Amino acid sequence: MIKYIKALLIIAAILLDYSKSNAQHVGSIENFVISAQYLNSGKIKVTKTGGFTDIKYTVTFVRSYIPGTSNFSPFDMTVGITTPANNTTLNILNQPVRVTIKDFGSTSTRLEKEFTAHIDNSLLNENQPVNLTYALNGTSTPLRAYENRSYYPIFNWTDPVTEPGGGGGNKFPENDPRYIKPNVEFIAKLGQEIARNGEYVLVFGSDGNMVLYKENPYTVLWASSTVIEGGKLFFRNDGFVCILDPQGNVKWRANGDNNNAYPNCWWILQTDGNFVGYQSYRTAADGTVTPYGAAFAATGTANGKRSSHFGRLVIL
Repeated sequence: MIKYIKALLIIAAILLDYSKSNAQHVGSIENFVISAQYLNSGKIKVTKTGGFTDIKYTVTFVRSYIPGTSNFSPFDMTVGITTPANNTTLNILNQPVRVTIKDFGSTSTRLEKEFTAHIDNSLLNENQPVNLTYALNGTSTPLRAYENRSYYPIFNWTDPVTEPGGGGGNKFPENDPRYIKPNVEFIAKLGQEIARNGEYVLVFGSDGNMVLYKENPYTVLWASSTVIEGGKLFFRNDGFVCILDPQGNVKWRANGDNNNAYPNCWWILQTDGNFVGYQSYRTAADGTVTPYGAAFAATGTANGKRSSHFGRLVIL
């Protein structure tokens, strides 16, 4: 395996299949995030056994309109993650992936997409950053690195033992309709309940809309305001709630503050009708879950009040 590849050769390899295109592709990267479960204190946890580290990362792409029109500019981009080998060469850490205008919704200016990387540990250096690198295909624009976020690898790491489900013998209660813990996925289905507490019900319907309502009389208190038939609702283990289309593209995402990750988080539809995400939890002897750490997101429907922010979650 060739470990060290000159940056110029990287550009040539990425663009080789698309060099015949004459379109002036336009687009940019808005965000690059490695999922929290692969990080320790913000650094990439290098696998201690075996020679490879597997991670997942999410990229937010942005396309623009052709000036003076309502039509989108062509979009054709290749992305991958890299790390410097020295001042003039780069190591490619995963197979570059192509994203085109076909990946966007018909009216969407943004696309959030998750990728995986199988990284050769011998290419990593704790003193060298891991960057998202991208190129606009069919143009003379040089290879670029996303400059707003980099990650560094860490070889000797220990995950902290916390009070929540990660330690202390706590077990999250099974089959209790009030609670949702991370890494749970729901497929859009007619009348599907995902949480219930008394007269308050949270559903993810066949139209791909997550709705919180009160029974007797029926009153919608909050909704994600999404229409994604055949979609999936995913409570990630970093605190983000995502709705994906059938192709796996993230179409809606929220966690209140849109920044911090909470790998031990949990969600509860409270007795007062508010659907709340907490940073962590304790489990009592009777199986009741109580917060450990602050709440970080909510629908804002306490006491059966209709939310003033449909389509998003808010910070408490």
